[in-house]
Amino acid sequence: MYYGTAREKHHKLLTVSYMVPILNSATSLYAALTLFTFLGHVATMRNIPVSDLSRSGPDLLFVAFPALLGLLKGANFWAVIFFIMCVCLGVDSVFGFVDYYVQFLEDSVPFIRQKVRKEISTLIIILFSFIWSLMFVNQGGLYIFNMFDDYSGTIQLWFCVLA
Repeated sequence: MYYGTAREKHHKLLTVSYMVPILNSATSLYAALTLFTFLGHVATMRNIPVSDLSRSGPDLLFVAFPALLGLLKGANFWAVIFFIMCVCLGVDSVFGFVDYYVQFLEDSVPFIRQKVRKEISTLIIILFSFIWSLMFVNQGGLYIFNMFDDYSGTIQLWFCVLA
């Protein structure tokens, strides 16, 4: 998202448009092979079916991966590296999200660019996102998160893909 908003008009996108999906797919395939191999190992060691183990959501990130790292030599080092990676991914996602919406607002409503400084529009988007995300930190926050994760984009994304 960010590259599309920050690039110059004369930049050619052909190489990037091929490389980004290829690298993304290769990384996802590598992560899936690693994770499902580990889940198969755990299922075999505990004599339970793989279907009873965690399949998606925060459980994979905060239960399965740390358990996998606990089996490696130097587990504390890998755990620190893993959680630093999680923080960096979160910060990067927030930067991409905020920059995309600031650029979208400036492009779709041109007077915002002229009347409002970029710092103010960024602050408004961050405050709105903060207030919106408070629903996920209450007692039923994980339930609400799972509802959003399971139902918020599935039909819309399939419609976009098919269209």
